[in-house]
Amino acid sequence: MNQCKAQLENTFLNSGECPHSDFNGGEHNGKYFCFFHFPLELKNLKDKEKDEEVRRIIYNKINELISNANSDNKERKATDKIALDFRGLIFPKEIDFTTITQQIYTSIDCSGSEFYGDVRFKSMDIHGDALFNNVKFNCSPTFSNFKVRGSFGVHFNNSIFNEDVNFQKVDIPGQIVFNNTVFKHDVNFGGGKLTKLQMINTQIHKNINFIGTNFIGDAEFNQTKFRL
Repeated sequence: MNQCKAQLENTFLNSGECPHSDFNGGEHNGKYFCFFHFPLELKNLKDKEKDEEVRRIIYNKINELISNANSDNKERKATDKIALDFRGLIFPKEIDFTTITQQIYTSIDCSGSEFYGDVRFKSMDIHGDALFNNVKFNCSPTFSNFKVRGSFGVHFNNSIFNEDVNFQKVDIPGQIVFNNTVFKHDVNFGGGKLTKLQMINTQIHKNINFIGTNFIGDAEFNQTKFRL
């Protein structure tokens, strides 16, 4: 089996080695890449039928990963963690992660990924922690009713939101962190429940909504820039 040469972050959940090498992609600039990390410009073909085929293959493989996590969970104790590793993945079309059931006791890591179609994490219940560091959201992501139970919480450090983002009614018992993050459009935290919010050196270019948000602990906006 060829080892995918994608350069991934070495996070507290995983090493810097791609876990998807068995999903065959191909060679690019003399290096082998799994299908997930194969360059976007080579996935997005102008032929509509071929483009739909690429899309079908990508999401069948993603659903396979999610299905495997569900299957593995049947053999695990409720206290065990299953890490869903989507680091560095390039999503050329929309994706819905809400097919991950609440019975999975897991963490999710999407660090370094790029989303080019609307992505939905609505009502997901993550029993561990969630990482979205260095992510490019070239879409309108939905995190409404998103719950992360882990003490480390959810981190969006150094990420860019190029469209509106919905965090309505999120429930984060740990911390939610947006250090060095850029919001180029509206961001909505309305009705959420936040234990600790941290925004250090964050850029907010449009509107931010906290109407009805319950701040249980501290909210830090050190060096945050509002560029309305």
